[in-house]
Amino acid sequence: MKSLALPLLALVAFQAAAPQAGTVLRRTLKADATDTYEIVDHSDILAKTPAGDMPVKVSSTRTFVLKTKTVDDKLGTAVIEATTTVDKLEADGAASDLAKTKPAPVTQTGKIDVRGRITYEKKAGGDLSNLLNGTSSTLAAGTFVEFPEKALKVGDSWDMVVPKDPMVFSEDQKLTATLTGEKEVDGVQIWVVSVRGVVKSSVDSSKIPGAKPVETPIGPMTIRITGQDTVSGEGLVEKSSGRTVSMTMRSSSKKTIELVETGISMESTGTSESKITLKTPGA
Repeated sequence: MKSLALPLLALVAFQAAAPQAGTVLRRTLKADATDTYEIVDHSDILAKTPAGDMPVKVSSTRTFVLKTKTVDDKLGTAVIEATTTVDKLEADGAASDLAKTKPAPVTQTGKIDVRGRITYEKKAGGDLSNLLNGTSSTLAAGTFVEFPEKALKVGDSWDMVVPKDPMVFSEDQKLTATLTGEKEVDGVQIWVVSVRGVVKSSVDSSKIPGAKPVETPIGPMTIRITGQDTVSGEGLVEKSSGRTVSMTMRSSSKKTIELVETGISMESTGTSESKITLKTPGA
């Protein structure tokens, strides 16, 4: 019997440490709280044009501030205000003009619930360059980790919704999230979540509220971009609060770019990487 004691104790310790079927992940909502994130993006695109291959590179650093206003404990929701500010913007190739003028900060209001789901009351407008800034807080609703209703154990998967957006997504779409494990990062206990899937997008510059035709070397143009991104990434979630500590997403894309007035259509491929990082985890 003594020879069985040590392995049995080890088994008990392992079971105590590992998430069980009854583990329910939830987001703690606190009134008058502020979470500040840094968002770093880089995209590398190659467009095949009638004049030859055209490389485009765009990099940005943004600050995303999520303020929790009032909390409704009965409904499990909180009123939020989200502000995105472009701190640094670099571009070359055909997108070099994009970096000449930084978009103004964009603020949106909405709600977050205990499952981490974010909904916005209004969409940001502006020109095509503002798409980088104006939709970033909307896209954050699909890049923060959202939790399912069900209890979880390591290895379980669930759907995470990328919400409909009139400027980018014609309908709600789903990514697959999987609870892959747990670890400690800088003294903070973390759940590890993988995210994978395919997201279809459609951008029409004429449908962006308040937008004007895009200035190009051959005159003002309406630009349409359609296609899909195959994405994969990993999110780290703070166990004590359910806040997303970081989310790193990588994608490969295949898209069609149309210059509507000319009838010119170009195919493009590309890769991108985006990382969202909470500046004060554990606070």
